[in-house]
Amino acid sequence: MGLEKEVKKQKFHIQLLTSICDMDQYPFIHLLFQQDITEQEYNELMNILAELYDRFLEYQEEGFMNYEKLLIHFVGQLSPKLDPEKTMQALIKEERYIEMVNELLLLHYKYQKGDHF
Repeated sequence: MGLEKEVKKQKFHIQLLTSICDMDQYPFIHLLFQQDITEQEYNELMNILAELYDRFLEYQEEGFMNYEKLLIHFVGQLSPKLDPEKTMQALIKEERYIEMVNELLLLHYKYQKGDHF
């Protein structure tokens, strides 16, 4: 019973902290809070983004312009708790991996419209 009370208290404290922060400045972090992302899920996501960014830079160096494989990898590895489009939008707003995520989001929109190659 003591553990349950402690968890409730911690959740309340987090709610208080998020209410005093301007979460509009941190849309990615806000999304993680909203979707109840665990520390492990967060670490996995950050590792995926770092790995994809390295590949993105390699693709650019080699002159590749098609980032479809990166988008597929991102969406396939993303936690089911997170919507790919909302996650990419939040990453861009928070200026994380902005060049890569911009490319992936544009490609995502093309596929949504049925405008893919």
